Amino acid sequence: MPRRSHRDHRRLSPPALALTLALACFVDEAPSEGGSAGTAAGSTSEGSTEVTGAPSSTGETSSSDSATTSATTSDTDAGTTQAETSDGSTTEAPAICGNGLVEPGEACDDGNTSDLDACLSTCAIASCRDGVRSQDETDVDCGGSCPPCAMCGACSGTADCAVGECANSGRCVVSFAMTIDYSLHCSEPDTPEKSTSLDVPSGVYTATATPGSAGSVWSPPYNPPIKGWRWLAPCKGVNFAQMRSPDGVFYGTEAEAFAALMAPSETFTVTGDLLECGLMDSACSDNQGSVSFTARSLCE
Repeated sequence: MPRRSHRDHRRLSPPALALTLALACFVDEAPSEGGSAGTAAGSTSEGSTEVTGAPSSTGETSSSDSATTSATTSDTDAGTTQAETSDGSTTEAPAICGNGLVEPGEACDDGNTSDLDACLSTCAIASCRDGVRSQDETDVDCGGSCPPCAMCGACSGTADCAVGECANSGRCVVSFAMTIDYSLHCSEPDTPEKSTSLDVPSGVYTATATPGSAGSVWSPPYNPPIKGWRWLAPCKGVNFAQMRSPDGVFYGTEAEAFAALMAPSETFTVTGDLLECGLMDSACSDNQGSVSFTARSLCE
């Protein structure tokens, strides 16, 4: 029988072969000069891809990751208003008025956008000079706990009005009556001026002629006969173009003169807080009668 060569090896079974190969893979190589002995576990010198950021075998998170997570959680819980910019820095986010938080640039924040309280919808503190109807004001910066309102201002009671009274319209209304006596309030060319006047706030008014009133610049019997009664209210700075009887026409009675009014009422304007009325005539001694009207501020 032929003799086997001494170069022949005993054939290994498959399980033994696999175990041998596995042990060979874990043989430590000496670290290269300047390298770290514990670097790149599982990577080779022939260009295998290195996997980074993998969790450690103990399942613990790196300290830098823990710090980042902690900072993010803290910011979220605190309701921070910081916003991150493109270069990684942070800046304060714009304040939001009405969210209940007093943020930079806000004097107050009561959690609403109403102006009818102590904090305005702009998150500024309400006052009597802020140009906004706020707090308990009945109109802008007046009424309530603020100074009373001028004529035609909104009101809830007369105490809210600096002048006049609070009418059913909810406005501060000024009303007055004026009477012009054709004899007493008549000025002749060479005599001191005689007139009647009232202090009334500047503004727009509606005048209404008082029924039955009329005046005459002649005493009966009229001489010449064409002279008689008329209705005219002469006031400085006011031209009643409609609340008057026709020019140049005179009537036999006061009632006829009043009935001849072109319009029973008219709108007029008072300037300078004074209404002054009076008649100018060549001779006032023979005049008689008077004209009267009432006026009320016109509030739109």
